[in-house]
Amino acid sequence: MIGTSVAAQTALAGKVIDDNGEPVFFGNVALFKQGVLIRGGETDLDGNYVIGNLDPGTYDVEFSYTGLQSKKYEGVVIN
Repeated sequence: MIGTSVAAQTALAGKVIDDNGEPVFFGNVALFKQGVLIRGGETDLDGNYVIGNLDPGTYDVEFSYTGLQSKKYEGVVIN
């Protein structure tokens, strides 16, 4: 699974696509801080997601979907 994410002030938004460049719809997006799940979300029909109301800091973001390998990005900074 390939995930592209964009950090923005107090929110994290992006699009999740598979290895063929197709959007992953209804995929899971989990946000962790120091190993603790802070918040989660789901992608829409176009693979887009937004997780808002976040405290500034450094997070790990994990994308998962049944049948695809999970992908984790560490050290995502939210300003």
